Amino acid sequence: MLMSCRRTSQGSCNAQGPSKEVGPTLISRQPAFDQDSVHLQRFSSQIVFPPEENFIIVKMKFVAALFVASVAVLAVEAADQYTTKYDNIDLDDILKNQRLYKKYFECLTNKGKCTPDGKELKEHLPDALKTGCSKCSEKQRAGSEKVIKHLLKNKPSDYAILEKIYDPQGSYKKKYEAEAKKLGINV
Repeated sequence: MLMSCRRTSQGSCNAQGPSKEVGPTLISRQPAFDQDSVHLQRFSSQIVFPPEENFIIVKMKFVAALFVASVAVLAVEAADQYTTKYDNIDLDDILKNQRLYKKYFECLTNKGKCTPDGKELKEHLPDALKTGCSKCSEKQRAGSEKVIKHLLKNKPSDYAILEKIYDPQGSYKKKYEAEAKKLGINV
């Protein structure tokens, strides 16, 4: 139930009883002059909503909070896996084409510019080595295996250069040696 208010010349409020207005009511407190000290008093404005509109506002706030929470959960889940945006790149084409291979190799060794997918690889390679590729998709794991086998068989000197950059102490080599042997990779 809403009460309406009528301002008196002294700035006080005389209650008028229940208001029949529907929707938000603005109770405006006009500045009042104090005749004795001649200064301006300010009162704040206030919006009062009927109970049924309060429910709608609470419901809207709940929906907004639920939306924000959902976005936060999706952001956390997305951070638990590397992007799969470049999973459909044909690795065989890159490994067979010396010009393409050289671009990626120079990117990883900080000797050339990176393509967007090369930049992504370079950015996540240290973390992938550290975590055992725990954030990799299945396609990324299979691609890693294919590239490592190719480097060891066809470009061992390039593998050694990459190893000096990304595993200078040889800790990852020791860590993954048994797993590599299971996959038929002799490191």
